[in-house]
Parts: sequence; structure tokens; C-alpha cells
Amino acid sequence: MKTLFLILGIVFSLSVEAYVLTRGTGSSYVRWPTPSPGLTLYLNPSNNDGISDAEVLNIVNASAVEWNNSSAVNIGVSTTTVSGIDGRNEIYFSNNSLYFTGSGVVGLTNISYREQDGAILETDILLNDSIYFFDSSTLLSSDPNENYLGNVISHEIGHMIGLGHSQVHDTTMFYKLYNGQHSLSSDDISGAQAYYPNTSNGIIKGKMIGSKELIGVIGVQVQAISASTGKVVSAALTEGDGTFAITGLNLNEQYFLYHKPLKVLDTLPGMYSDSRTDFCNAGSDYRGAFFQSCYNRDEGYPMGINVTSSSTVVNVGNVSIQCGLKVPPEYFLSKGTAYNVDVVDDLGNAGNTFVGFFTDNQIAGNQEDEVHVDLTSYTVPSNDLYLDVKLVYQPFYSEMYLNMDVEFVSQPTKSYPVQPVVYNQDKNPKLDFHEKFLLSNVDNNENYFKFKVTPTSLLTFLAGYSFPPIPVRTDFFPELNTFKDVHHFYMMIITVSKKNPDGSYTTYSKRKYDLSDNTSCPDAPRTYKVSANTYNQTATSRKLAETDDLGLPVACGTIDWDNNEPPSGGLRNGMILGMLLCLSFLMGIQRKYSKE
Repeated sequence: MKTLFLILGIVFSLSVEAYVLTRGTGSSYVRWPTPSPGLTLYLNPSNNDGISDAEVLNIVNASAVEWNNSSAVNIGVSTTTVSGIDGRNEIYFSNNSLYFTGSGVVGLTNISYREQDGAILETDILLNDSIYFFDSSTLLSSDPNENYLGNVISHEIGHMIGLGHSQVHDTTMFYKLYNGQHSLSSDDISGAQAYYPNTSNGIIKGKMIGSKELIGVIGVQVQAISASTGKVVSAALTEGDGTFAITGLNLNEQYFLYHKPLKVLDTLPGMYSDSRTDFCNAGSDYRGAFFQSCYNRDEGYPMGINVTSSSTVVNVGNVSIQCGLKVPPEYFLSKGTAYNVDVVDDLGNAGNTFVGFFTDNQIAGNQEDEVHVDLTSYTVPSNDLYLDVKLVYQPFYSEMYLNMDVEFVSQPTKSYPVQPVVYNQDKNPKLDFHEKFLLSNVDNNENYFKFKVTPTSLLTFLAGYSFPPIPVRTDFFPELNTFKDVHHFYMMIITVSKKNPDGSYTTYSKRKYDLSDNTSCPDAPRTYKVSANTYNQTATSRKLAETDDLGLPVACGTIDWDNNEPPSGGLRNGMILGMLLCLSFLMGIQRKYSKE
């Protein structure tokens, strides 16, 4: 038996897309070998920051509970006064120069695992004792600090259970540090459920392809967006043959697929390091796009996929990467006038979803989209049904601010200004909005709505708006320069919801889609086969640290491994195979500083 080692770390820079399952040699998944592991994490709380032992214990326990409540993993925390004991899982503060000198790493996780099957044997989480961490009092501030210790610990525990770095907006496993990572997102939970499920979950499978030869494409991120919440709830990366499987999906839900090329390959498992994107004409890159059918009448309308208790695994077939963003032709032609959405299908289901966009000139001129939703022919049987409208654009890195006004056609003097900027529990600003409007079961003429969506430059908006506190662009879009989409597009999801006696809402009606894949309409004509990289595993951890000192984005990948099996317990014995996965601040590497 050969035991190998993996290092997964967080680098300190103000900079966090789908959960990623950690890979070892031969692309094996690295995970605990049982579906419901009971793990003890031995904590030495001693630190140079003046955070009390009791406070460190509370923070570590809170992060462990986040993961315990989201999966079948059960992590218990036990305190100790010693560190560096082989044969047990540990978490402690360290100044070890092998990991923390000149690299800006705030924390890392050492993982020992079996080469044959990727089974984890032991993990150690090390926290950089030369970095100043904030205690939980920062969570009560109107401007919490991303250096809250819990942000780092929740991220590292994700590595401990086998998750790698994510590039999904607003996730704990996002590859760079930001405020709020101590609270898990839906995508983080789906990642934990992929390995350690504690509920019945659904799966969407398929294959990303390009060109008429239907060549499988590695390194595509495929996101599942919930029709009921408008949020990215789970995602997956395509394998070497282009196949993907999005797991951890709630049953009896409808999802839309958004797919895009990966960025910052150094933060991902080494098998993706050779991924290419130059598959369009003139060698240009393919772009982010939605899964839709090949029928021209459906262009610009993402296709809804129903995952149910009777159909828990849905294979959507071939999904083509795209060289352009597609919007409905009738919407395109109606820019500047009114666009009437077809919201009632032939079966009487109410709902639809479409993609809209704004050019730079349209944003500068505040040129609005007027979207009409006509439900006057829809039967409303009771007085507890609502038109449910979601406008989604922040996860797509469409840098703009959208304001929406709603005019009730039956009452022309009555309008409803919708204010999309809200703050979540971690005081992070959110642009996407989700509003419900009561439908009349007495006079159907009242069920006709005009939505006016008006764009504003985000910089203009920030200059004229008072926030508590005033945010910057990267508060809305972490790593904006890397992920920014030049098309400024949005997704509008329209359904009907029912209000329950307890005040919650459930989806009452949504459009029914007949699934059809993209075998007959592949895009990206220059697609060629790119294989997973299972050979080149980059450099040593010391060399990666030196690279980070040069101001490069962070370096990640597997590193040297020992041909001889190390001694028992050996996290500290033998050569290291691993990845240095780093979280960095946009403002650059910071050293320890005072609270002042």
C-alpha cells in the first residue's frame, strides 16, 4: 500500500464557481472511506492573536456544525495542549516556515490518503500564526472583516472532508478569502452530499460537447440554477470525456443549466491544467451560455429540467458549448419597446424563463427593457397564488445594477418599485431580486403586469447610493476582472407560487419542457480533443510559495510524491504529493497587523 499526501491551503489575499471534489494521483477522488464518517478533530487553541481558548473552540465547533448539519459527516472537536501527534486529525496555529514564510498562506490542510482508492487516512489543519485573525465579535459589526477566523476554518474543514476549490460566486469553498465563508452555500452543501449524503438527492447528468464531431470537452463548469430560488444550488466540472454529474439536488424541483469555461486553472486539481477554451472561429474562446433546445423557436429560452422523487437521475444527453450568448429573437427585435413573454403553455401551465441583455451604450443611456406578463387567460382558483418573478445576474458576473418597476395594467396609476439590493446574514450585498405579486381570483384583468427593467452602471450606482457600509465593486463581484462578462446579461424566471399557512411559499405552476439535447446543433466548430492531465503534477510546495511572492495569482497543483511508502501515521514523514490551494486578498499579501 502506498500512502500519499495532499496539501490544500488558503492564501491570504482579498480574493472565493462549483464545488470541486479533490483528486489524487490517477484522478482518484480523495474522501473518507465511509459514507457517514465519525471524525474527531483535536484542537490546540493556543495562538498569538490574543483570542481566548474558549473563543477558538466556539469558532471551530460552529464551523464543524455547519458541515455536520449539511451531510452525514460527524465531526467532533476535542481540545489538547500539544500538536504534531501522528495518527490523529488536528487543527492548530503554526509558524512552520515550510508552509508560511513568504507565501501569504493563511491556512492549509494536510491530507494523507491511500493511492489505490483515494481513501483519507488522516488530516491536519494548520492556521498561520503570523496572520491576525478576528474573533466572532466582528460578526456583530456593520462591516465584518474577511479575516474572521471562522471563514478560514470552515473553508479548511471543507478540504478536510475532500472538497477542493470552487469558482462559484458566494461559496465557502471559493478559492479566495471573502466575508461570509463561515456560512455554507447550497453549492457547498451539494459537495458534501456528493460524498456523504444524509437525504435523498437528485442528479443531472450529461456530456459537454463541441463541433459536429461531438467532441467531449474537459474543464467546463456546469451550474444548476433553481427555478424556485433563482440561485446556483449545485454544479460540476466536466471529466476528460466531457461527461458531468451534478449531484446533491433537491427532489421535486426544476433546474436550468448554465455552463462556462473554467478560469484560474492553478486553483483546481491538476487533471484540469491543460484545459483549453479556444474552440470558436479565429481561435476565440467559447463563453458562458444556457442549455436550450435546438429548435429556433426556443432560442434564448433556457430549458427547465425536472428532478423528481420518481425520476431522481436525469440524463440530458449532449450539451453544446457556445460561441455566443443567445436571446429570444422576438426579445431582440423588441428592444426599446415592449416584449410580451409567452407565459401560459398549451397545457395550461404558467411560467417561462428567458435571457436578456444590455449593451454598454444601453447601460450608459439607462435604456430599459419593458417585459409584459399576461396571465389574464390563466385560471386562478384561490386567493393565495402569486406571480413569482426572479431576476438573476450577479452569479454571472454581469457588472451592472438593475432596477425594476412593476405597473399593474388594470390600475395604471399603481406601480411597485422593486429595490434589489439587500444584505444577507453575513452583511454581503445582493443584487439579484425575487418578488411575488398577488394574483386576483376575482377579476383576471388584474393579472396583467408590465415590468420595466432599467440598467445603470454599477460605478454610477455606487457613487449615488448610501449603503451601510458603502461597498466597492468587488463586494458584489469577487475577482471581477477574472470572471466579468462583457455582455451584461440577465435571466428572468417566471413561475406561480402558492402561499402556505405557515407563511412559506411553494411552486404551484411552472412551464413544462420537453427535453431535447444538442446533438443536432453543436457549436464551437474548432473544438478538438483535450485529455485530462494525469502526468504533469507541477512543483513542490516550497517552489509554489516562492511563486506567490512574485505577486502571481496563487499556485495550485499536485507535487512530488514518495515512491516508498512512508512510515505509519506519516503526515510529517516522506515527500509530499499535493496541491497548494490558496485564498488571496485583492489588495495583496498582508502581514500581521494590530486591530488599530
